[in-house]
Amino acid sequence: MADTPAAPHRRRSSLDLMVVLLLVAGLTAVTMLAGRARRKAGPDAPAAIAAPSEEQRLVLPEQIGYSEVAPVPFQEKVRAVAAGPDDHLFASVGFFIVDLSPDGKEQRRFELQAAVNCLAAKDGKLYLGYADHIEVLTLADGKRTPWPSLGTDAMLTSVAVGDGVIFAGDAGRRRFVRWKVDGTLLGEITPPPPPNKAVAASVPSTYFDVTAAADGTFWATEPGLFGLAHFAADGAAIGRFGKASPAIEDFGGCCNPAQVASAPGGLLVTVEKKPDLVKTYRGDGTFAQVVAGPKAFQPKTFVADVAADSRGRIVMVDPKAKSLRIFEPKAGVP
Repeated sequence: MADTPAAPHRRRSSLDLMVVLLLVAGLTAVTMLAGRARRKAGPDAPAAIAAPSEEQRLVLPEQIGYSEVAPVPFQEKVRAVAAGPDDHLFASVGFFIVDLSPDGKEQRRFELQAAVNCLAAKDGKLYLGYADHIEVLTLADGKRTPWPSLGTDAMLTSVAVGDGVIFAGDAGRRRFVRWKVDGTLLGEITPPPPPNKAVAASVPSTYFDVTAAADGTFWATEPGLFGLAHFAADGAAIGRFGKASPAIEDFGGCCNPAQVASAPGGLLVTVEKKPDLVKTYRGDGTFAQVVAGPKAFQPKTFVADVAADSRGRIVMVDPKAKSLRIFEPKAGVP
């Protein structure tokens, strides 16, 4: 369970392949639909999609409420992160789950037979999201219990554990799936289509993220709708917040926010791409702080996952740097 040999190089992640295919499909869709919009509107009309540049998403120093500390580097690709008991961090790295102490020191590794796209930790267990199913790993003894497959067209990209309920984002079928913690399937939530026919809503996305809030509810990203949707544990819709705008307090790009996590004090952490931007919001939808602005990342980093520990530290997966980036709240920031 602790020390394991290196994983065979032939193993591949189905999510990595899906991301490449969707990027190609997305670029093709944007090009075709933007061109169609320009032809309809005339030669002088602007493109249908104009992702905000780093200059447009200018972050003021007073908006930044976090400071970066030493990152945790790896030799292999990092896909996901979760904060667990006693502020241990668990990362999907290559074909392993790596258990890290709060100060970033590796404690042990669990070898995998396939890449884990997403994970969550609660009550001494890890909930691992493979392409088409969940597997529960008990930390005390390493026992693993796979749940039934959701089908060959499923592609799990997020998993969140609440009080007796599991939510997972399925980008393959553009839905959120619910289970009891014992693996009993409860049903699914299919987000409504966007009310308008904007080009952005037509672009494929692997960003179906969900997080469990401290009050037992769940928050989920709305690809193409520029906001977060709020759900009760039984799947009932509670509300939403967010709108499209280059302003820092809003969401830019085409499929943002891409990631979401819960933090102490009822905060929600959001991640945007193109340019990369990490922020916090209060539960009522009001903007709180910037965690990390575009200048903190290499261009087009596409932060792959985000989590928060009990101390309010924000931990994010930087795939370009092959590391976990860690940001601590500044003095006076809740």
